[in-house]
Amino acid sequence: MLKFSSESALRLAVCIVLLLLAGLTVGFYLMQNHTGLIGGEIALSKAVWLALAILFWLLLPALILMDGKTVNACRLPFAWLLGLMAARGVIEGLMLYVYNNWSPLYGIAHDVICLVVMGAMALSMYGRERQHQPTSTRRLGLHAMVTGLMFLPEMYYAWYMRANFHTQGNHAIYFVPDNGQHTLVLGVTTTVNLLLIAYLFWFVPRWLHDKTQSDNPQAV
Repeated sequence: MLKFSSESALRLAVCIVLLLLAGLTVGFYLMQNHTGLIGGEIALSKAVWLALAILFWLLLPALILMDGKTVNACRLPFAWLLGLMAARGVIEGLMLYVYNNWSPLYGIAHDVICLVVMGAMALSMYGRERQHQPTSTRRLGLHAMVTGLMFLPEMYYAWYMRANFHTQGNHAIYFVPDNGQHTLVLGVTTTVNLLLIAYLFWFVPRWLHDKTQSDNPQAV
């Protein structure tokens, strides 16, 4: 995989990715709610969750892999996640928008696989000889844990879709609307979103300013 030639190039790429993702999220939210696209209307909190999932499960893993400071031991969980989610994106996209035969059970099964893979690798990376690891390595181990734990609320959201919506056929519903009937799940989604956004404000600046993977160990 290509790597950034300098730290400034990585920081610029992260800024561009975040701005593009924010713009695309706003555009998707407006189109889904005002143009009658398949999948139905989407609540704002669900659009934000979708953006965060794309960021944590696709974009950040790719950027971490392209960061020349990332050692091989830290690359493995993010490489696995990127591969798993890229495959899911292709298959699920076809099921949602071509064949109209998507079931939340498929998503839950994939979530379980990703949770197990990320959990095992993150625990190994974050917990092994922790006191002797450089700060940057432990920080990426913690990030792998956070990234893996995101599959827990995702499984809840998928199960909620299965219990409350028909997700197959020409009139399939793929998103939870903000129509006053789904207060609990939207409240949970908003809370999770806020926690993840707060975490991003903590993680991203520290990750970008890590100098090398051979720093003297410090508290994360």
